Amino acid sequence: MGVLGWTPQQQGYFQSFHNLVGALSQGFFIQPMLRRLGTRRAYEYGERSARREQLRISRAQRVSAETVSCGRRAGVHSVLRDPGAVRAGGRPDPNVR
Repeated sequence: MGVLGWTPQQQGYFQSFHNLVGALSQGFFIQPMLRRLGTRRAYEYGERSARREQLRISRAQRVSAETVSCGRRAGVHSVLRDPGAVRAGGRPDPNVR
């Protein structure tokens, strides 16, 4: 089943392990941190980290979009320099070097 080809039984084992890790981290990491920081400060730290991550994601997407547009511009410039190098349909003509 799925991309990994796991059986339903294997998926159940994985989900159980995942839930166990979540419960352990809640008990051993999150609760002591909440006691030390307080709920308000913990919430504020969470909000700040979420905003930073959203900013990082948006910057990464912007860079990839700029790279794609630069690649398109380079392709357009090469066609404008030698319009005979591209035949109808936008595919390169193998006879033109």
